[in-house]
Amino acid sequence: MYKNALKEDLIRDVEDPDGTVESTDTIAILKTKIEKSSTFESDPDFVKTLIQNRIDERVSRNEREATLEKQKIELAKLQLAQLEKEVELQTAKNEALSLNPAAKVEEKQFETNIENMIKSIKTLSLPVPTRFENFNLFFQSLERAFLTKKINEEYKSEILINLLGERAHNVLLDDIPVCQRARRLSCSEKLQVDDQIDDWLQQGIIKESVSDYCSPIVLCKKVNGAMKTSSVDSNSRSPTPSPMKTKHSRFAMLRRFFKPWQWKRKKKSDRFEQTSRTLERKISMRSTKEERIKKGVLMPDGSDKNQDSKINFFLLNFPDVEEVPSHDGETV
Repeated sequence: MYKNALKEDLIRDVEDPDGTVESTDTIAILKTKIEKSSTFESDPDFVKTLIQNRIDERVSRNEREATLEKQKIELAKLQLAQLEKEVELQTAKNEALSLNPAAKVEEKQFETNIENMIKSIKTLSLPVPTRFENFNLFFQSLERAFLTKKINEEYKSEILINLLGERAHNVLLDDIPVCQRARRLSCSEKLQVDDQIDDWLQQGIIKESVSDYCSPIVLCKKVNGAMKTSSVDSNSRSPTPSPMKTKHSRFAMLRRFFKPWQWKRKKKSDRFEQTSRTLERKISMRSTKEERIKKGVLMPDGSDKNQDSKINFFLLNFPDVEEVPSHDGETV
């Protein structure tokens, strides 16, 4: 119960049960007063827990203070090292100026020239646009201002950043672009990317692409009902589903489309009778049988001599039915 306990901890424990503490009391006397108090006699577990909590609180407070003091010492060391580096840098500058006094004048003149160039470019170029569509005109006027003032290439980026201000916080100078292989993003990464893209779109830093090289992935349904990606030519500017190149594959695709309704093949005789009936129906709408016999379109059957009775006839001069090969090589 009294492990790691100090005199100040025991003094507080004696004062809480309304005990009296004298300046000459030792740790042993304080322990005796605690154990003889009415609170300890009624609930000793409570007193033990209270003493242990106060000891733990004091230990943790001392540890925090020691850690904070250690951090202050480390910070002071870093500040001292930085100060030493600054002193060394200033000493080197002083030595350089002692060898070349004109360098100080050139440095001030360089800073003044940059400020003057930025001010002069501002007067010759348009104000920074707020809409993305107006940036083309802005950059054209900026290029003309660069040519007029004969600005070196090394200063153009700095002038542009000063002109754009906060809108240029995403511009990276002299950095190698990040190269990564294509990979599938997780849900959290995709949300972050979408939020960043929306933010850049609202700020006008980027705009939606209308390039022919950008095309959504088209999914086609396979025979078994599964989905597959469309076939794409490697030399195509706009990847879209390419048509089948061979007749066989085209007809095979048609057979898959019309599989539930297979076409039935008709015999030549059936096709001839159907065509004859159709032609007879069209002719009957224009003239009678007698007129067709006189014109030589119809010819009476020789078995029946009575021409006034029912006439059995057949067609003359009927065009031949052309035999058209089907897609699989058979004659239709």
